[in-house]
Amino acid sequence: MPIGELQVHGALAATILVLSSIAVLVIGAPAFATSEPAYCTTLKGSWDGVSTCTFSGSHLLGSGTLEVTSGTTLVISYSGSTYGIALESGTSLLVDNGSAVIIKNTAGVGIANAGTITNSGNITIASRGVYGIVDESGSPVVDNAGTIIIRSGGSAVGLQAEFGTVTNHGMISLQSGHGVFNSASVVNECAGTIEIGSTSTFTNQGTVTNSGTITGTIDNSGGGVVKIGSGCTTSSTTSGISTSEQTTTPTQTTATTGSPSATTGTSASTASSGGSSSQGGGIPEFPFQALAGFAFVLLVAGSYLLARGRRPRA
Repeated sequence: MPIGELQVHGALAATILVLSSIAVLVIGAPAFATSEPAYCTTLKGSWDGVSTCTFSGSHLLGSGTLEVTSGTTLVISYSGSTYGIALESGTSLLVDNGSAVIIKNTAGVGIANAGTITNSGNITIASRGVYGIVDESGSPVVDNAGTIIIRSGGSAVGLQAEFGTVTNHGMISLQSGHGVFNSASVVNECAGTIEIGSTSTFTNQGTVTNSGTITGTIDNSGGGVVKIGSGCTTSSTTSGISTSEQTTTPTQTTATTGSPSATTGTSASTASSGGSSSQGGGIPEFPFQALAGFAFVLLVAGSYLLARGRRPRA
């Protein structure tokens, strides 16, 4: 092989090998930051070195914000008689988009909230304790733009709204057990969907204002009030209570005096949810699989060109 051709092949092969090495280094980077996030350090939780912080103690947040950052999961596995995390008035739990909180307490309260819980990610309550989340005294807030899934079992209540306001712009799915007990205020906004499964309950002794979609049965037998909100481009739908128990004029209040209709229905319209039902965050696997294949092809091509360049001419 002429010297010039050999040099071209060698340069090309070297370039391919360098590019493939860079691709391998990029692909080899973990999908999640391996450093322990600040919230896990604050809670003195157990960090798995990849994406999950497990907390099984009892932590009182007296000031500031506890932020569950994107790409990570906080697991609250509480078995004590009081609470896992307690938010005092003026404090916040912020669940970022792409992050998750899983509450699976077997006793006591997962999160005792006298502050603000803002969810843009995913919260799953699989509690078999007394409560998953309790809105306590004062003016607590739960503001959901993501997804909240409640699978409370036994005598546990997934979400106990005793004070303050629960506002939903995303999806709240009650899949089993005592899903929600409301003696305060639940506001379902235009883009909000609340799904009440046939094996779950939504007990309302306060006020539910619906501008979005609620499917399933709301038990208003304790004197609860259902109001139809206003300001949406499409009409709201509340199924599972008789039409005589729904208001037809925005902001008008109708109190129910007996058990609602047992009919379970679904809305003809579809409301968008604000989050995925997946529990994890991070970078999708597919682009990295494609890059891995490309890097492998580059390595093979580079090796072939080097071998061909070194082959003696006949």
